[in-house]
Amino acid sequence: MDKTQWRLMELDVNSYAEATASISPAIARACEEGKAPNTLAMYTHQKASIVMGRQNDPDVDINYGYCADNDIIVKRIPTPGTIFGHPGYIMNVLYVHKDLVPNAIPDIFAMLNTQMAKAFTERWGVPARHRPINDLEVEMGGVWKKVGPFGMGFFGPCVCCRMGLTVTPIPYDIVENAMPGPPEKFADKVAKSVTQRVGSLEEALARHVGIKEAKEVVIKAISDLFGIEFQTGELLDVEKDYEKELSERYDNDDWFWANSISRRFPDMPEGASLHEYIKKIPQGPLVRVRALKKGRHILDCSLTGWYHGIRPLDALEIVESHLKETPCSEDAVLSRIEKAYQEGGIAIDQCSPTDLRDLIVQALEKEPVSK
Repeated sequence: MDKTQWRLMELDVNSYAEATASISPAIARACEEGKAPNTLAMYTHQKASIVMGRQNDPDVDINYGYCADNDIIVKRIPTPGTIFGHPGYIMNVLYVHKDLVPNAIPDIFAMLNTQMAKAFTERWGVPARHRPINDLEVEMGGVWKKVGPFGMGFFGPCVCCRMGLTVTPIPYDIVENAMPGPPEKFADKVAKSVTQRVGSLEEALARHVGIKEAKEVVIKAISDLFGIEFQTGELLDVEKDYEKELSERYDNDDWFWANSISRRFPDMPEGASLHEYIKKIPQGPLVRVRALKKGRHILDCSLTGWYHGIRPLDALEIVESHLKETPCSEDAVLSRIEKAYQEGGIAIDQCSPTDLRDLIVQALEKEPVSK
C-alpha cells in the first residue's frame, strides 16, 4: 500500500462502546508504532451503548442504574468524549500521521467539519457548516442541529479523529434518561437539551437514508480532502493482540469508577472539607472541579467534566498530581498548573492554566459539599 492508498475498514461490531474501548485504541497504537497505515475505520453497531470519556464521572454524567435496567452497554474509554451510539449511528475514525493535519486542535476540527459540510451540500443539497469547536451542523426546518459529535485523541505521531454521524433519529427519551448531563453543559448554546441540539440525516433530508449511502459521502469527503484512494483492509494480527490487551485493561470496575467521587475521595480527613464548582468555558470544555481542602492547602483535586481536544490523554491526571498539597493562594495554584502544562506538554482546547486556576479558586470559595 503506497502513501496515496489508505486502508478502509467497515467494522460491524456488537456495540460502539465495546469497539471504542478496545478496537479503536488498538488501531491507534499500531499506527503510532508505524505498524499500520493511515486508516479510516467506519464502525456500525448492533446494540445501544454509551461511550463514557476518560474525564467523565459515572456518578453524575450518566444514569448508570437506568442503563443497566434498559440493557444499554456503558464503557469508560481512555480518550475524551461521551457519546450515545444506537444502530443508526456511524462512528468514522480517521487515524493519520500528525503531519497531515494542522497543529492546532480547533484547526483540525475545522478542516474535517468544513470538508464534511461541503460534501453534504454537494450530495444532498442541504445547508451544512462547521460550528466551533467540534460540531458538524445541518439546517433542519430553520434550526441548526449537529449530526456528528467530533472528538480527538493523540497517540505519539498518530492523530485519532473521531467523526460521528447520526443517520437515523435518536431515541431522545432514552438518551435524556441515560445521559442527563449537568445544565451547565448547554450554557453557551442556544439549545438547552439533547433533543434541541442533536438531529439526524433523515430529519434533515425528510426521507430514509441508508447506512451505505451515508458511508459513501464520508469516504468521498475524506478521499477528496487528502487526495488519496482507499484500499479495503482488515484488522492486522498486531491490532487484534492490542485489542485483547486493552479489553483486559479497561473492562473492569476499578477503571470504570475511577472518577466517581467515592473513589477519588474515599476518606475525609479530620478538619478537611470538599468543595465543588462547575462551569462551561465558552466554546470549550465543561469543567467540574472538586477540591479537598484542609486549612490553607489543597489536599487533592479532581477535574472531571466534558472535554474535546486534550493531549496527552492523561493531561488532567498530570495537573491533578501537581495540585496535591498546594497552598490555596491564586499564585500558588497557577504556578503548579503552569508547571504541569510545561512538564507534561499539555494542550487542552480552550482551557488555559489561567482558566483552570480561576475555576479552582472559585470552587474553594464555595460552601463545602457532602459526598
